[in-house]
Amino acid sequence: MKLKSPFFIPLIMMDEEIFWKKLNDKLSNDKWQYVDYYGLQSFLRNKQELVVVDVSGEDNSKYFHHPKIDYLNISLKVIIDSLTKLKNQNKMIICVCAGGPKSAVAAQILRFKGMDAYYLSGGIEAIAKQPQSI
Repeated sequence: MKLKSPFFIPLIMMDEEIFWKKLNDKLSNDKWQYVDYYGLQSFLRNKQELVVVDVSGEDNSKYFHHPKIDYLNISLKVIIDSLTKLKNQNKMIICVCAGGPKSAVAAQILRFKGMDAYYLSGGIEAIAKQPQSI
């Protein structure tokens, strides 16, 4: 499946180190859709049901113990293959990774495909620094 987003096509062809640098630059300059720890707490206080999609490749479910959260561990490499599964959830999607960049890419792909997706600013590292998990 081809993505027609002009931002992703050139990045896919780059060296991995250059890719992450350019992505971090892009994230700091663009108004990408993200949520931080406190925004996530606010969604849950307002009884918003969420799907947390962890694209880090690690199991970080210990940070997301909440009855309104469905936790899925889906690699960024196979996120496109999981579109049907994610669309069927009919919930807001919060993408997470260790620090933020991979989840931003995942959220942008999902938004491009018409889903209500955001990335967690600061990633799991930001959640781990909080006094309590979600």
